[in-house]
Amino acid sequence: MLACCAATIIIAASLSTTAFAAEKMGVANVLISSSLEISESAQMNFGTVENHNGSCAMDSSGNLSGICSGTGTPASFIISGADSQAVSISLSTPATMDTIEFSPSVVGSSSVQLINGTATINVVGTLNLNDTSPGVRTIAYSFSANYQ
Repeated sequence: MLACCAATIIIAASLSTTAFAAEKMGVANVLISSSLEISESAQMNFGTVENHNGSCAMDSSGNLSGICSGTGTPASFIISGADSQAVSISLSTPATMDTIEFSPSVVGSSSVQLINGTATINVVGTLNLNDTSPGVRTIAYSFSANYQ
């Protein structure tokens, strides 16, 4: 008789733990937006810089200072994508060609919102010359845009 009652208690104990279990389905939301596209509408141009060791900097209006003077042309990039989405901009670290180091910088904020699906970003920079030989130089840098 005692063995019978012990089995009943064990069964009752195991059934009581499942009575407190609950389950709820969760959901996952996602916004699939259009891919970002980037076009360069103006290339940066420092014009003619005299061959002296030092720095030549371009401001947001294209004004040159340092070992150079006059007016250059800031680069301009157009970003296209999903309307009203925030986008972060990044540029490559300083690029070096021969003995010229180029450090690009975004004019204004490196975070923008796409208005009507687009934003225009200007880029300026600083050239550092160190015993550079005369000649035409084309220094590449990368411009990246990512949804935030």
